[in-house]
Amino acid sequence: MDTALLTAPLVPPTDTLQRTAPVTPGQARLLREMPASDYWLDIARELTWDVPPTTALEGIFGDFRYFPGAKGNVSVNCLDRHPKNRVALYYEREDGLKETWSYGDLTDAAARFAAALQDLGVEKGDRVAIYLSNVPEAFIAIHACYRIGAIYSVIFAGFSASAVRDRLVDAQPKVIVCTDGTLRRGRNIHLKATLDEALEGLDKPTVIVARRIDPFLPLGEKELDFAELLQKTTRRAEPVSLDANDPGFII
Repeated sequence: MDTALLTAPLVPPTDTLQRTAPVTPGQARLLREMPASDYWLDIARELTWDVPPTTALEGIFGDFRYFPGAKGNVSVNCLDRHPKNRVALYYEREDGLKETWSYGDLTDAAARFAAALQDLGVEKGDRVAIYLSNVPEAFIAIHACYRIGAIYSVIFAGFSASAVRDRLVDAQPKVIVCTDGTLRRGRNIHLKATLDEALEGLDKPTVIVARRIDPFLPLGEKELDFAELLQKTTRRAEPVSLDANDPGFII
């Protein structure tokens, strides 16, 4: 890291930014004068914790932990604590399909999908591969993993079968969540077909398919439909209390 960036002079905000600032100049000055550890502990108080942090940083560069000893769950902070009727997500596809999801909708779906993953044997520390386009199911799957302490690995929808295979071999997921395809510039990109090619010769885990393009796409052995699985799962998984430094995902 270029340490010169730490000593560079601050860039003053424009008049427009100053008029819409969430703090007054006096409050901003106090925040700048706070020790870094006090500042981040103050920011952390905006989150929901099972065990609030008392220390901001422990260790040194290369071997450090933020908020050691604190416990909570990302899913709770992103979903549960918000008003159920507030809109959380607007989804619009290339062909004009639109969906609106409230926080209540997403919380319920994530909790039920988390329960479905548990029913499939996924436990804390297990990996779940997420090979989805920009669809609501991706958000649901990610927060279902956070909810139960599973580690998710997002695989870019534009990867080749070889690149997808490499990431599956590395992560060794217990479950793969994918979509049948995605629309991109008027073309249907067949993600499920790419996944099938990537899985050739590998031990196949359970594959959950969100059939977004073709609702009648045939499913093979060890393959489940996302919507059907979610519909039949009535149990809602409770969020597990995770250490602030527990791993959440693989990049």
